[in-house]
Amino acid sequence: MHKIENALDVLGQNITEIVTVSEWAEKMSFNCEKYFSTKIRDYYGKRAKQIIIEQKLLKIEECLSKSSNEIFYCIARELGFANEHSLYKFVKRHTGKTITELKRDNEKEKRK
Repeated sequence: MHKIENALDVLGQNITEIVTVSEWAEKMSFNCEKYFSTKIRDYYGKRAKQIIIEQKLLKIEECLSKSSNEIFYCIARELGFANEHSLYKFVKRHTGKTITELKRDNEKEKRK
């Protein structure tokens, strides 16, 4: 069983494969998803699902800032989304922005 303090590292290394808390718990060698979720919440102060979402968004922003020419389909595949549409919906649902707006905001941040 991995130590709970290494959970973000495990998530980061497996971000394309981990979609659910159950999958994350499994990667961490926890048999019980609820126990894993409780340990995560106690250690990080956030729900496990929220951490997965935040880490995916960080990775999306990183991909967007790396290459302005990288097409969204490639980002979607790299992060384990089924297609571009799934990526668009994920970004819109969790940021309130379209992926194009998110990309534009990241480019503005880089210029500062």
